[in-house]
Amino acid sequence: MKNSKQKKPFLLYTIIIILALVILALGGLTLYSFQDLASLRSKVTDLQNTVQEISDTSAELISQAKELGSLNDQLESSNDSETDSSVDSSQDVQEEGTISPSHSSESSTDESLNSLLSQIKPLLPQNNGTWSVYVCNLMKNTEGVIDDQPMQAASLIKLFIMGTVYENYESLSETYGADTLNSYLN
Repeated sequence: MKNSKQKKPFLLYTIIIILALVILALGGLTLYSFQDLASLRSKVTDLQNTVQEISDTSAELISQAKELGSLNDQLESSNDSETDSSVDSSQDVQEEGTISPSHSSESSTDESLNSLLSQIKPLLPQNNGTWSVYVCNLMKNTEGVIDDQPMQAASLIKLFIMGTVYENYESLSETYGADTLNSYLN
């Protein structure tokens, strides 16, 4: 009888030890899950911050687009108020063989162009280089400038050079040869 009483506590102790090990394993698994949860929470917070930055940037861009749209509407409404005769006379001013109207004394500014320039000026970057803006209304033969100063030509100057070459292609090809001109244009 004594032998069966000794087996019962041994079996009971074994079950208790196994249950304790299971509880410890579950505790470790829970702790590991909490670490993953904390890492996931950090990633979600980072994503929320990124989404907020994108939302703020898009709101700013939408605001700027609306400002530019209203400026465009103002410019179009002032253009619509002009008569067809002023359109014809402004087209006659452009000399043959030129890409854009010359900066002659015949050009002038008007109130709508001055209004447009005054609205554009605050939109220019203040701490990012030097900016000059030239605006020409071909319909009215008016022009305006913000911070008129000589600037080094950017890569868009190539388009105007190419346009001039095409306007004078016949005489230039006689002088330099069509193959040479085409090579340079390509």
